[in-house]
Amino acid sequence: MLENFYRCSDCHEEWVEPWECEIDEDCPHCGTRHITPYKSLPMREGFQFDT
Repeated sequence: MLENFYRCSDCHEEWVEPWECEIDEDCPHCGTRHITPYKSLPMREGFQFDT
C-alpha cells in the first residue's frame, strides 16, 4: 500500500489517500478532477486512515 499525497491546483486543498498504486483522484473540497499525486510513499507500519 502507498500513501498518495495530493494538492489541488484550483483550491490548494491538500490530502493523503491510501492506494495500492499511484492513481489520480478528485479533490474532496472543490471537485476538480484527475489530480495526480505529487508524492507517494510506502504506507508506514501501523498507520491508520480515517474512513
